[in-house]
Amino acid sequence: LMKHFAPDAMLPNTLSKTLHFIFYAITLPVMLASTAQASFESLILEKSEFIRSFVYWFSLRFNAMVLFSPLLLLFLHKSKSAVTSQKIKPLFILVLLTTLAVVSIVFLRQNPPGRSLATYSYLLIPLTLFAALRLPLLQTLLLILLSSLVAFWADSQTAGEGKQAQNSLVALSIFLSINTLIAWLVGTLRRDRDELLKTETQLRHLYEMISRINQLIIRRPLTNKALFSSACKVILEETGFFQVSLCFNHPSDKSVAPDQVTFIKRGENIAEHETGDSVNCQLMQNAVASGRSTLFQHCTQCSSFQTCDCKPSAQSAGAAFPIKEGELVVGGLLIFSNEPYVFTDGDIKLFQELADDLGFAINMQKMQRHLNQVSEVFEYANEAIIIANNDGTILDVNPAFTNITGYSRDDMIGQNPRILKSGQQAEGFFEQLFKQLLSRGVWSGEFWNQKKNGDLYLQRGTMSCVLDKAGNTQHIISVMEDITAQQQNINDLHQLANFDQLTGLPNRLLFKERFVQAVSQISKSNCSWSILFIDLDKFKEVNEAFGHQFGDNLLRQVTQRFTSLIRDTDIICRFGGDEFMVLTQGNAEVASHMAQRLIDTVKNEFTIESVDFHVGSSIGIALFPQDGKDLDTLIQTAETAMYKAKALGGNRAVFFNQSMQAEVQSQLSLRTELDKAIINNEFSLRFQPKVTVKDELIQIVSYEALIRWEHPEKGMIPPAIFIPLAERTGQIVEIDQWVIKTTLEKLTSWYQQLPDQVLPVAINVSAALFSSPEFVTSFQQQLIASTIPPHLIELEITEHVAILDNEYTLNTLVSLKKLGICLSMDDFGTGYSNLSYLHQYPVDVLKIDIAFVKDVHLHQNKQSLVKAIINMAHALDLITIAEGVECKEEFEFLKNEGCDQYQGYLFGKPELEEHLSFWISEKKGTSYLE
Repeated sequence: LMKHFAPDAMLPNTLSKTLHFIFYAITLPVMLASTAQASFESLILEKSEFIRSFVYWFSLRFNAMVLFSPLLLLFLHKSKSAVTSQKIKPLFILVLLTTLAVVSIVFLRQNPPGRSLATYSYLLIPLTLFAALRLPLLQTLLLILLSSLVAFWADSQTAGEGKQAQNSLVALSIFLSINTLIAWLVGTLRRDRDELLKTETQLRHLYEMISRINQLIIRRPLTNKALFSSACKVILEETGFFQVSLCFNHPSDKSVAPDQVTFIKRGENIAEHETGDSVNCQLMQNAVASGRSTLFQHCTQCSSFQTCDCKPSAQSAGAAFPIKEGELVVGGLLIFSNEPYVFTDGDIKLFQELADDLGFAINMQKMQRHLNQVSEVFEYANEAIIIANNDGTILDVNPAFTNITGYSRDDMIGQNPRILKSGQQAEGFFEQLFKQLLSRGVWSGEFWNQKKNGDLYLQRGTMSCVLDKAGNTQHIISVMEDITAQQQNINDLHQLANFDQLTGLPNRLLFKERFVQAVSQISKSNCSWSILFIDLDKFKEVNEAFGHQFGDNLLRQVTQRFTSLIRDTDIICRFGGDEFMVLTQGNAEVASHMAQRLIDTVKNEFTIESVDFHVGSSIGIALFPQDGKDLDTLIQTAETAMYKAKALGGNRAVFFNQSMQAEVQSQLSLRTELDKAIINNEFSLRFQPKVTVKDELIQIVSYEALIRWEHPEKGMIPPAIFIPLAERTGQIVEIDQWVIKTTLEKLTSWYQQLPDQVLPVAINVSAALFSSPEFVTSFQQQLIASTIPPHLIELEITEHVAILDNEYTLNTLVSLKKLGICLSMDDFGTGYSNLSYLHQYPVDVLKIDIAFVKDVHLHQNKQSLVKAIINMAHALDLITIAEGVECKEEFEFLKNEGCDQYQGYLFGKPELEEHLSFWISEKKGTSYLE
């Protein structure tokens, strides 16, 4: 029963174990045996009644069990030395003699008639309680056993004969059982309390020990031996152990003897044991060899303990714990106690943590020494460093140099830097370099060098002369950075920015440049040009029916057909979506013939992914200079003609004529209404969040102010309609000024209400406003008047500002940056014509245009461009933000490539101020979108 139901109660020395023991080991077996005995006597032998027989046998057997069984188990248990270690004190002798005397007096007296139990038997209860409260549990149970034996003997002398003697025996058994149970339970309660107090004290000292040793590790650098000595002293001061040893091997040099210290505690004195040899202790060797803690709770458990040099005593317990540097065991901690069975699971865990802390300290000291040595020689670990004497002979190079060039240190020492010469620099370049270096003491710049394998690399950095006290050159130090990848990113970006990534056709920027060239040819050769504006019919239906990837494949096939038809003198570009433009040389007849050929080739059947289908095309034709003298006007008139072709059923070409002027008039009408909108304040602002994503937590970091036009009659007019018109007419300046004024007013209001919760807001600035000489002064005055902190304002400058004079652009950006605001380069990648100046501009953020973000996970060319933008931005310490993120796949690609921030419908639509106020009121101005 005990083994099955309560195996822990095999040692009944706690209250829980005692209760289980009484029930499973005593009560149930005695009840079963007594029932069987009483049944046998009453049914078979017919000697007595069942109840009387059961009570008789149950009381005697129960009493015998409670008297003898716990005493025997406690005495014979494997840890009996810990249980019986209490010495026999005079108090035990006194209580024992007193109890025996009282028992003899009480039970040797004749019982009065009708009484089965001695009259004064209750006098034993105070003595029993006193023993349980003042004596160890084993001594208490022994006292109860002896007094019970005397009580039985005395009762047998005076109980009489027959039934009277039997009744007296039953009553005495019941009384002694109760008396024993009281003493037993009270004793276990007292022992539980003492053990808890002892455990609490031990844990407090153990944690204090850990704390003190960790402070030794953190506060001051120590040698291994000094650290070990201090740690040993702390362990002995805070615990009850009497001997502690620490040893440290030298795995890198096995010829060096291990560092080891041993300290012994005698009374209150702690002294080092000079002759201790913990390294050769078998317990320590086992821990070091296995990499795990080893222990014995009694010296008899360790066969090699008797031959161990550091053997403490014959009643000892010991434990050893490995000390590791990473996974390598480099030493050990050895602890001995004079008392057996003292190590608990908690002790083992704490001391292993202590050993790990010591290993960490050793490793940190080793790393610190290494770092100190390296930092003295290689201050710039990521850059190639050459140290040469005054005639250029190389004395030393750092590891970064060998990684970049492929030349080892031995290859370079004693050589001249000419070994790296690439032949790419102009004649006399290096002569001029060294002339400046020797005259000024320093040179900075960039040039091409050659690696050991023949590859060329571009490096940028400085060369400096180290002078002696007399001013003579002692050494020359070259610190160079490999910028080949960075320069390649810029070159790739410059190349990719001029072509559409889906079709490979020139984009709008390149088309505009080619148009300018064509206009110059007209003035020289008197030739004429036409613009064909092409839009595919039914492309939207195909895209929606078969998906974007299917539509992209269609655009590629259309491109192949178009490029096979146009002449070398013609220029074709993808205008956007399913729209193309062709600049063709010749008169109206040539343009008409070209348009018909393009229509015919599109009419032919397409086959994509085993699907056969047809689409058409509508083409509008505008002639230069009849229909427009600039590109924007020509595009507008050609587009108007294209819509006319669509209105006529498509699959045709239409020349622009005056009958279409009404449509142009509509644009003029819209321009007039736009003027009224500015005067009548028909605009409003929406705010779209910009977010960061870290560990799947989305946090808003700022907003972008976006303008909306709510026409009193036509309703909401999309920005895509009126913004391009405003840019063409110059009205964009007034619109920008309204946006800046309104945004600053709203920020001022928010900041006055919630100064600690307002997030930065970005404002778009057009190239027209940016080019205004009064722009910086006007903006500065508005910013000062608003009283809001400058860091809450971000100005987004479109890439087209690069078309302006570079010096003006740089000076304007520097002036704006001095105001303390954030600067962002918007629509990046769509038309930056002078990327070489980007690193000079004090911008903080690059916004990747939506044209490259949309479906970026599906297009390799877009991916290449986006990667180039992100890499270049990070190389220039700029933040990247992708705009127009609308699906999870786009976000995952951008996140994996290291994009810093995101903006788009996936994270939040542009919202009215009423909705924005809830976001702003969030703690510290942050919001978490679900």
